[in-house]
Amino acid sequence: MLRTAVIGVGHLGRQHARIHYDLAREELSQFVYACDIDEPAAKSIGTERNVAWTNDWRELIGKVDAVSLAVPTESHCEIACGLLEAGVHVLVEKPISRTLNEADQMIAAAR
Repeated sequence: MLRTAVIGVGHLGRQHARIHYDLAREELSQFVYACDIDEPAAKSIGTERNVAWTNDWRELIGKVDAVSLAVPTESHCEIACGLLEAGVHVLVEKPISRTLNEADQMIAAAR
């Protein structure tokens, strides 16, 4: 079963967490982590959705198969590339990046 996480649990990320939670309740995936640099936010969603939580996305490597990335655009490239290079599938909210170069880096990492 696909193990998932949400990185960034602000306004939009909370909706991603709700959807991941609902998919897990239907046994279509396993929602296992909530992640946010704001530790109280990560802990709150983790507790609310009964999943582990962290404030460092790097801790997810080896523990998840796919993530929803709902962080500010300026962090998309760094986080997405790090996860993609580790073999984690990444759904990135739009806009995908700040620049075409960053988008190209993410596409290359996905290959």
